[in-house]
Amino acid sequence: MDIVLPLHIATLLLSVLMYFINFAFTVKQSPYLEHAGFIKSRKVIDMLTVMMIALVCMVSGRVPFADTVMTEKLISTLAIIFMMFMSLQQAKNLFFRCFAFAGSIGWLFYVFSLAVNGEAYLLR
Repeated sequence: MDIVLPLHIATLLLSVLMYFINFAFTVKQSPYLEHAGFIKSRKVIDMLTVMMIALVCMVSGRVPFADTVMTEKLISTLAIIFMMFMSLQQAKNLFFRCFAFAGSIGWLFYVFSLAVNGEAYLLR
């Protein structure tokens, strides 16, 4: 458990950093978005993040649908993924992309507050 949490936090921070970079490249319409190395690195980092989340659940013994905090984290993570998809793929104009980006960051802070406080707010 001593090595799992720092690795989990590192992969989460790396994934968020890649999301920021990806959003900036999308807004700027940079040619780096089409670079094969950038696409593969995003996929690898996201897959490592998902694997680390599953590993933390296995090591800690807290699983979704049995613990309300973990269920709320799962629902919030799905909301973050939806907002990320909207900010990077579906949005047609810059205002909507920025709105979806701000929404995903807001949900990210909510998941952080769930992790720090350990108290469910929405599923009381």
